[in-house]
Amino acid sequence: MLKRTSNISLQTSAFLIWVGFIVICYIQNFCFSGNQENVVLDEISIGILLLFISLLSGNRLLNLFRLQDISVLEEILFSLGVGMALYSTAIFILGLFKILYFWTLILLLAGLTLIAVSNYGYVKKLLTTPRGQHPDFSSIELIIIFFIVIFTGLVFVNTLIPPISRDALIHHLAVPKLYIKHHGIINIPFSSPSYYPPFMEMLYVEALLLSSDILAKLLHFFFYLGSLLFTYALGKRLLSRKSCLFAVLLFGSLPVVCQVSSSAYSDLGLAFYSLGGFLALFRWFQTRLNRWFCLSALMTGWAIGCKYNGLIILVVFAVSILFILVQRKVALKVVAKNIFLFLFLACIINSLWLGKNYFFSGNPVYPLASSIIGKPWLPNHPKFSQYQIRNMLHGESLWDQIKLPWNISIKTKSIARHELDGNINPIFLIFLPLLFFIPSKAPGIKWAGYMCLLYFLFFWSSARVRLRYLMPIYPLLGIITAYIIARLEIRWKRTLLAVPICFVILLNLYWVLIYTSTINPITFLVGQETRSDFLNRHISSYPVFQYINKHLPQDSRIMFLYGGKHGNDGYYLNRDYFCDYLYLSYTIKEIIKQATTPDEMRKEFTRMGITHFFINWKRLQMDFSSSLSAEKNCLFKSFCQSYLNLEFKHRGAYLYRLL
Repeated sequence: MLKRTSNISLQTSAFLIWVGFIVICYIQNFCFSGNQENVVLDEISIGILLLFISLLSGNRLLNLFRLQDISVLEEILFSLGVGMALYSTAIFILGLFKILYFWTLILLLAGLTLIAVSNYGYVKKLLTTPRGQHPDFSSIELIIIFFIVIFTGLVFVNTLIPPISRDALIHHLAVPKLYIKHHGIINIPFSSPSYYPPFMEMLYVEALLLSSDILAKLLHFFFYLGSLLFTYALGKRLLSRKSCLFAVLLFGSLPVVCQVSSSAYSDLGLAFYSLGGFLALFRWFQTRLNRWFCLSALMTGWAIGCKYNGLIILVVFAVSILFILVQRKVALKVVAKNIFLFLFLACIINSLWLGKNYFFSGNPVYPLASSIIGKPWLPNHPKFSQYQIRNMLHGESLWDQIKLPWNISIKTKSIARHELDGNINPIFLIFLPLLFFIPSKAPGIKWAGYMCLLYFLFFWSSARVRLRYLMPIYPLLGIITAYIIARLEIRWKRTLLAVPICFVILLNLYWVLIYTSTINPITFLVGQETRSDFLNRHISSYPVFQYINKHLPQDSRIMFLYGGKHGNDGYYLNRDYFCDYLYLSYTIKEIIKQATTPDEMRKEFTRMGITHFFINWKRLQMDFSSSLSAEKNCLFKSFCQSYLNLEFKHRGAYLYRLL
């Protein structure tokens, strides 16, 4: 017996050595068909390393809460959340001190690595936990897992390409690039998104300094994975394992979720921390331990740090705390104390960027409430209600706005462009009304339903309806839907439920495949297409950016007048630029209105440091013809004829030099 064991060990060692030798030789002789820019293994490796350091350093801080009755998965997710928050805050502090350099970031990573290394006991715990666990999955569970892997794989592939998404080029990557250029946080008054919560943008600063914009997209993709796992962890507290997996599939397969997750946005960060805050608050409801309460407040605060929509989450959680404590007949003084503590903890961890906003604009939440706090965002601009704005922008009637839940579930094309970042499907519309017919609903499910309803009402009343703005409640809707399907008692249940469920999942797969085929990432990943060719294929104005970066002097300053693909997407521009973020020609229209001669306009642009104009005439004329008088249009035309010299053009994009 001993001889046989020794022989097996010898054969195993010889096999491993031989395979290792073959792999090394193959790698040395491997010839990739593309360029180095097509290889994304470095970005993947760095991303995994950052996750690992974040996990261990975050777990060191999470241990201070001394949480009990916490699963391994929950501990991993909360540790990652705390670790990522530590990263983001530290980078923001470096930015405030104007020391955003590669070497300072390396020092920061070295310090966090030391904290991570000191937590080697947690690594040992993670490595020993899986031993002895052999989950027995049913055939249905295996099918669900298969589809989860399919959707996750498609999102991952779409993540590994250069950024082409609208808000990434305008804001999420463009602002970090400007911070890196100036080695710190600067005031960018023409860009209102630079005042938005900067949690994800600080991580993107790290990605751009360490590697590339593809790493930034990977970080957002990791939050997609974390949100899927948080959905499962929360579902385990409320559902069976099969229903948990189905809830994960419902959330993770939504076309809008898949499309946004592959971009360098902030929505999945918001979803991740909102889920963490919900789970921690739910555990506080169950255990009444203040440590869960404090953790929920911090997770909610980091959700606010990702996106202003997190303020809605804060309000919803505060209302939930109020009702729960009132039901428990707690003294009013204690109720007020708990709500104040929750709000205080959620806000104090955002104090740095709130203070930055106040210093630059006099308003900590600029441009929100800019009509009453600090400097006005768009002075002299007429005020309209949310519904008036939607009517003017998209021609929505009041009936269209009332039918919003129906429209976003049924229609794949809409006048309000709800499908801008993908679409959802009718699955929620089919099953959610049935929740009213299920008796004795679980308390956690009822609370999740109330939260979704309250959040949706805020969304419903907003001026800009984008399906990705609902990201924090999609996981909860998935859990509620899975719960309804499990509890539903109807005849021929399996047949009647299997048909719509299969139809919806295949419909999701169809839309995700359509999006994937549209961007076609494979030609770039296999090296058949250079980065430049890929961007030329997707961004019609990219050749103009290339010309500017190659031929214009370093001190040039370009003014966007609908010039980029989205009118103000300056990420790929390596020169100073100016653009109006939302009202894309607000500044120049104000200059035209106040000027009486073309020379006065030229002097004002010279004062602003403008040397070139980047114009899309088709869009500009559509705007000016409806917003300026005939006299002012003639004035602008005279200015263009007298002081603008065409330097370069490509398709509908024109670059002019100011004389």
